Amino acid sequence: MRTLISARPASLIAVVVLSACAPEARDGVLTGVVTVDAAADSDPVASARVRTFDASSARRDDVTTDSDGRFEAAIPWAGGFFVQIEHEAAVPTSFSVISTSGAVEGGVGDLWLRTDDQVELLRETFSTCPTVGEAGAIVEGQVKVYLPVSQVDDLPAITTARVTLTDPDGVEHTACYLDGRSQSDPDATVTGGTGRFAFFGLPAGVGLLHVEYFIDESYVDDTGDVEEAIVQGGELPIWMVEGGVSPLYPLWAAAPQ
Repeated sequence: MRTLISARPASLIAVVVLSACAPEARDGVLTGVVTVDAAADSDPVASARVRTFDASSARRDDVTTDSDGRFEAAIPWAGGFFVQIEHEAAVPTSFSVISTSGAVEGGVGDLWLRTDDQVELLRETFSTCPTVGEAGAIVEGQVKVYLPVSQVDDLPAITTARVTLTDPDGVEHTACYLDGRSQSDPDATVTGGTGRFAFFGLPAGVGLLHVEYFIDESYVDDTGDVEEAIVQGGELPIWMVEGGVSPLYPLWAAAPQ
């Protein structure tokens, strides 16, 4: 199985799956700390509920963080799985993760919570999105190209990415985007200068996020027409929760081959 993940050793976030493999039946273990946001110096969240689910959405564990925000939960030994975090001061927040060897460790800033105020700000940011006022699940993030470098935080956002999501019923949804001034743009068809995207009003369950983007180079095909070169950035299973948020900062996409 080929995957792209953050190069931080403990990172769990924004796994882009380029091919699938079947997980083993035995349990692995996820250890980590739940924080108030994704910053490296975030405060821990005590008494947060951490639930884990396998790729088929079957629950694997249900635990509570201690006074330091730490927890330990069962996960599939290998393959993709989901983490859902709940707390009275936040909305349900979910993450997609890959386990390759049975043990996964999350550091500060890897697993965190979205608050009601943050969700309201997100809706204001994407105010002209046709579905922004709809109830349901939210998926949001920023697309970046993954390269094997030491300073992954400095890697650029992809400005030409197109993000779609297939929901549990097989319906395909198109993301909403911002313009170059970080304003909501209902006519935008790609991520633009911010690299950001958002979906609103999605049904609960497992969805599949797909990323592709255009590169500056173009070529002339056999008919003499100029064609843009499209990079298939990968696919990511997403655990969508009614009234919850799946944040992907960043969502790594495959680099051009």
